[in-house]
Amino acid sequence: MSKNNGNLDSIQQIADSDKRWAILVHSIDQCLAAKNYSQAEPLALYALELMEEHDESDARLIKTLRSLSRIYYATERYSLGAPILKRLVKIYVRLLGTEHEDTATIMQNAALLYHYWGKQEEAERYYLQALEVKKKILGEADPQVIKLVSHYVSFLEQCGRTDEATRLMTAVQQGAQEKLTRTGQWEAMPGNEPNNQLLR
Repeated sequence: MSKNNGNLDSIQQIADSDKRWAILVHSIDQCLAAKNYSQAEPLALYALELMEEHDESDARLIKTLRSLSRIYYATERYSLGAPILKRLVKIYVRLLGTEHEDTATIMQNAALLYHYWGKQEEAERYYLQALEVKKKILGEADPQVIKLVSHYVSFLEQCGRTDEATRLMTAVQQGAQEKLTRTGQWEAMPGNEPNNQLLR
């Protein structure tokens, strides 16, 4: 029996599902911090199973879905991560609205996933939605916006739209100090659950 299976067996013996979820999410966070995605995935799937009986506004379900989407993004299993992110986008839009910063961050994550998956239409749609909201809330000079624009510029270049990419990059060069690399950072949500009271 693997160590991972042993951990799951021990957790499954705990009667209270909320207690099991709390233990699971602690273990998942540790695995993610260590980039141990192979151990994080079965724990996250079990945590999702426990939370599926709850309403989609439950912060625990949302956190579990975010962890799973991060795992699939990091391991480049985009076809598994995409439906989870679509589900998260719908949840955030329903709970927080389309013009909330946290909703824009989830859309940004979706844009990155579809970008590296090679799904151009979906990637551009999410990039543009995220940019519109973050520019409105944070302003064009904000570091988050500059990073997001840089990811979008990379996307345009990969699509062969070099003129558009050049114009955009020229517009953000004043604030952008670092050169864009191939992999965009998975944007972590704030340490506390966004609008935690609302998402309970």
